[in-house]
Amino acid sequence: MATVQQLVEMMATVTMTERKSVNVYARALIDAGALPKSSGRAVAHVRAEHAAKLLLALALKPKIKTVGLYVDVYSRLVAMTNMGPLTAIAVIRDMFGAASAGGIRDREWGDVSITVYDTRLGIDIHLPASPDGGKGDRVLRFRLPAGLDVDEIERFVLEPNPFFARSAHIPFEALLFTCQLMRARQPEATPEGTKVVDRLRSLAPIAEKSA
Repeated sequence: MATVQQLVEMMATVTMTERKSVNVYARALIDAGALPKSSGRAVAHVRAEHAAKLLLALALKPKIKTVGLYVDVYSRLVAMTNMGPLTAIAVIRDMFGAASAGGIRDREWGDVSITVYDTRLGIDIHLPASPDGGKGDRVLRFRLPAGLDVDEIERFVLEPNPFFARSAHIPFEALLFTCQLMRARQPEATPEGTKVVDRLRSLAPIAEKSA
């Protein structure tokens, strides 16, 4: 995978954000322990989870001093699925994994996307089609789990961004493009990649029971 600086360059290109702004967020996430830190000749390399966290930071664009807190809280938002409770970062990580794993037919994933909300703690992920071709609600809604303390978080407003169109709506093609720029996208499906793709296509949301 790429280094942090290479990831910064890719994200700047894909999200149409100034490189220096992306770099500031990346450094803040390194300080918060959300991105790996290089030491001497040991150059740190990023994984899909790191790419997902930097993407969240760019979607949210909070104050630099709070970026680690925001990314941490949004990463831990939970959705109830047929495979049990899942965190947002786990599914976004899988989406990056699917984008780099090969075997993705872009036209079948055209409606797959991530929507990050700034006015409330929430992320919606529009899933790919299910393996059996069934229809219905294919959106995972990640919300704040009980007991998570967010007293330090203040309300914030998304900054204008041509890529996110002020709504922080991230299409799957953006993840594909990021992987292409990082030269991480495989031309053919890998066994591990197939598992990731099948896992995403098999996910189904479960409505929370009202109290």
